[in-house]
Amino acid sequence: MVSRRGLDAQPPLRRHRVDIGWGRHGDAQFGEGSAESAMNIDLEKLRKFMEDIASKRGPFTLFALLLRDDALVDEWDLVVSAPWLKVGDLKALKVFAKGLSAAIGEEGVLSLSHIARLKADEPAVDTILALGGSGGSGETVEVRDFDVAGLNIRRGYILHAERPQPEPSTVA
Repeated sequence: MVSRRGLDAQPPLRRHRVDIGWGRHGDAQFGEGSAESAMNIDLEKLRKFMEDIASKRGPFTLFALLLRDDALVDEWDLVVSAPWLKVGDLKALKVFAKGLSAAIGEEGVLSLSHIARLKADEPAVDTILALGGSGGSGETVEVRDFDVAGLNIRRGYILHAERPQPEPSTVA
């Protein structure tokens, strides 16, 4: 369990929504007894997608799946930050969303509330990076009960949290 309090003074997350191909249909499906067990996103498939797209487009600073306290059952936010996934670049976002949809399938997509693209310099990114994310280890870090930019996060999975290393400069 990770707890981060006192972040209320920070600006809220700027959300950039994207339609990833399917709408929400039907009633919410409850897992065995609680919202905690109702995740329909395969983390290994999500990790493979993240690694595949990073090998083609470039590294991520942050790649995390977060469940807000006020979310309905199984409505996760995919929070990403990457230098190549800029706000306003609809072509890059479309490629990202299409690949994500193919990787995690309809059931996984229906579990996503939205994709939040964050700039690397936003305080929310620093907060999540400070939680001790996975870096390049390939490990998924589970976190619970913390605040980020004034939002209470009940549960999260950080698949990658590491600032890209600057390219070595060649001095002649």
